[in-house]
Amino acid sequence: MKTMNILHINGAGITDRFYDIFFEQIRKTEDSIQDIYIAYNRSDYKDEEIARLSMYYENINPILSPIKNNIDRFMYFNKIRKYSDDLEMKTEIKKYEIIHAHSLFTDGGVAYTINKRYGIPYIVSVRITDINIFMKYFLHLKLFMEMILSNASQVVFLNPSLQKSLYKKIINSKYKRSIELKSKVLPNGINNFWLENAYYAYYKSRNNPIHLIQVGKLTKAKNTKTTIYALRELKKRKIDATLDVVGTGPELKRLEKLVYKLGLKKSVKFHGFINNKENLLRLYREADIFVLPSYAETFGIVYIEAMSQGLPVIYTKGQGIDGYFEKGEVGFPIDPFSPKEICDAIIEINSNYDQISKRCTELVCKFNWIDIAREYHQLYEMYKKGNQ
Repeated sequence: MKTMNILHINGAGITDRFYDIFFEQIRKTEDSIQDIYIAYNRSDYKDEEIARLSMYYENINPILSPIKNNIDRFMYFNKIRKYSDDLEMKTEIKKYEIIHAHSLFTDGGVAYTINKRYGIPYIVSVRITDINIFMKYFLHLKLFMEMILSNASQVVFLNPSLQKSLYKKIINSKYKRSIELKSKVLPNGINNFWLENAYYAYYKSRNNPIHLIQVGKLTKAKNTKTTIYALRELKKRKIDATLDVVGTGPELKRLEKLVYKLGLKKSVKFHGFINNKENLLRLYREADIFVLPSYAETFGIVYIEAMSQGLPVIYTKGQGIDGYFEKGEVGFPIDPFSPKEICDAIIEINSNYDQISKRCTELVCKFNWIDIAREYHQLYEMYKKGNQ
């Protein structure tokens, strides 16, 4: 089989470690050479973050370009032109058979431009920032967004909720049907470690108090604050509970102060960042319910990791994994700003814990990388240059 030349355009490639797994799984699935174009602002990253990208495997080639600047966010079309011209200078552009743009507005804008110049087909993925930031604050770009989508060979959504949100925002009805026909929902996969160590939590002795856990970088978007208020709400209802918080970030000090202010110091433990999977697995197995009321979540791989250990999950309506499961199947979607809804969901899970926990472990298998990478390979093969 002839080696396929794939170009990934990926502005998040430095910070999002999910892509390390993604590119490697694509490499394992097909005979391909993958070039990854990453435009970035040098001042935004540490040297070790940039150096990490040189550790990719054979036939995965990062093309790092420190041309991004703060003006780019206000000069969208100039930015797209600049990135496209830079990409042409740094690569032998005509060799690529397919382009995968990993976001709609920035990466997709570059893919659209290259397509118009060279006729190389592209697939575009839609992320939460495309919906929550660009479509909300850059209304003048909506028509161009529709052109990017309508010109793409395939539009990929990481969850059904993103797909519904985007459909609602399409203005031009002549594009809507064609975009719907070329849309596909494909989840992220989880590391095989979690599948190989899947655990039926309903066999274990139940905790009293209820043991909650949240895992993720401590940013405002992860919304740990509301989880802490939900813990206080439980205690107001005379339900004893504890919370493990795994992760670090800019909100840590504020969260520690909030815990002290609410008198929850004995009930909340901050573990910091845990890089060792075995240690994280142990914490999952010691917990009862996973809570993450994030309000800017494209997918949220930690929900699936927690499910692999039999933990029912509480997740945000319209984001993350919402849409993959029926309400109450593996947990409950909630309003991320309502401690009461989180508290109600915890109580409801606890009343039917064994059945929900069992389904978590059983349903996690569909998030394996082998099947997901195979589906991406089929898309690349189907739409590559010469097959359209």
